[in-house]
Amino acid sequence: MNRLSVSWGAALTTITLLGCAGKAQDSSGANGGSGGDGPGGSGGKLSAICGASNGGEAGAVATGDACEGGAGGAAPVEQELLSASAWDVTVSAEYTERAGLNPVSSSWSFAIDGTDSPRAVFSAASEPVSTAALMRDSGTRAHLQLPETGIRLSTLTLQTLSLTAFDDDSDGIADRLEGSGAGAIDRPCADNCPPPLDPATFTLSGKRDQSPPKLQVLSGSRAESPPTILNPMNEVIVIVSEALKSATLTLEGTSTVPLDGRDDGVPPTGFSTLTVLPFGGTWQISGQGEDFAGLPLDLSAATVTTIDDPGILTQDGFETEPQASLGAGISRISASSGLPIPSGNYALFLPPREVARFHLRRTEGSTKVSLSVVGLSGARSEIPELSFNAAVIGGTARVGDLSPPIEVALTTNHETWTKASEPRTFQFALEDAGDDVAVEIRASGGSCGWPVPCSPDGALIIDDLRLE
Repeated sequence: MNRLSVSWGAALTTITLLGCAGKAQDSSGANGGSGGDGPGGSGGKLSAICGASNGGEAGAVATGDACEGGAGGAAPVEQELLSASAWDVTVSAEYTERAGLNPVSSSWSFAIDGTDSPRAVFSAASEPVSTAALMRDSGTRAHLQLPETGIRLSTLTLQTLSLTAFDDDSDGIADRLEGSGAGAIDRPCADNCPPPLDPATFTLSGKRDQSPPKLQVLSGSRAESPPTILNPMNEVIVIVSEALKSATLTLEGTSTVPLDGRDDGVPPTGFSTLTVLPFGGTWQISGQGEDFAGLPLDLSAATVTTIDDPGILTQDGFETEPQASLGAGISRISASSGLPIPSGNYALFLPPREVARFHLRRTEGSTKVSLSVVGLSGARSEIPELSFNAAVIGGTARVGDLSPPIEVALTTNHETWTKASEPRTFQFALEDAGDDVAVEIRASGGSCGWPVPCSPDGALIIDDLRLE
């Protein structure tokens, strides 16, 4: 009987030890049972000998509760890679039903703005900014919440997009982005456009942005770098190669003029000023800005220069040689040319599409620009029209107009421009105060519209250009 008790006790001890060890291993990071003084124990009483088990004191004798496994360790936390930053990406698409046939691709900056409700921002120079809510699926995966109509990326319409981020150098920042989605592809056309290719399969691939954003200055509708020489008549528009997180910019030089960015909640990619700059000035774009990757805006080559001052025009009806910037073929003429002169002995002849620019000094109380115009036509039945622009330097209002076709009925003695109109007076009100006024006049005309073919442009005679 004594032997049986000893044997049963040994067996019970062995089973208890195995139970302690087993429970310690079942929980991640656990080191022992309840009652041990080791890292995984909770200081309770042992109900058996848990000698050599992790977390129990070797050889301790239990007097109460049975051994329990230690508390489980915390699972690894996935690092958040899709945080505020920017990547240079290529978005490609191909028609799903004809995969591999002429895929379309375009380059964009893709950024995450890092706000409490993060947005994805697609931007590129001279392209509208597109934004969408970013919905995180994990630390490395996300998808965009897009409207039913999708978002426009040039000729692509993106309707769904899922993203995966990769941290290749383990520095906690996403080095690469890969994505896939669906949408439609617009087909280039002029009139009667065919429907988009829908559905289309999209892919996105990009690397972390490491290039500072740069500026370009627009002249008319063209972007040039380095910036071109600007006409004061044109609004100063500065575009950025990608959307900026923040920026404050100013023109510093001949005058000081702030540049304004858009204020509609969309990260800016352009800045402008309506202020009419003086002739012959030079400005440096100064200030600061950064993109969503934290890279500073490159302002090293951001300069603006305006065309030379043509000189102050003597407002005598071109009786003296005018101070002006005259396009090719523009000339001061007299009655000996065979063309009618509205008043006095001289006037200014403007051939089609050529531009004449003037700088007029304002007289006290003058509120408008006045000029006398004669339209000219020839054997091809050209249609003359007056294209006129004026602005007070330092102001913000620009006066612009295109006259209706000027009717020609008189015969001239000129071999090319054989028909002329009666002299007509045009007047344009100035809205801003200021001493100096820039004026631009062009002979334009012609009309196009199906089924009538385009008519050629006529010419003009300008006289009595003055401020009144």
